[in-house]
Amino acid sequence: MVDFDDFRQWKDNFPGANGAVGAAASVPEPASMVLVFLTLPWILRRRK
Repeated sequence: MVDFDDFRQWKDNFPGANGAVGAAASVPEPASMVLVFLTLPWILRRRK
């Protein structure tokens, strides 16, 4: 049976978002940036 001690051991050995994983998650992918730059002028023009 799995209990809290097992979870704590797992979490201590596999911390998850550390270093490269955390940095990669914070950088938007290139396709998203292209969509933002293509739609931004359209959004700004509609506001006027």
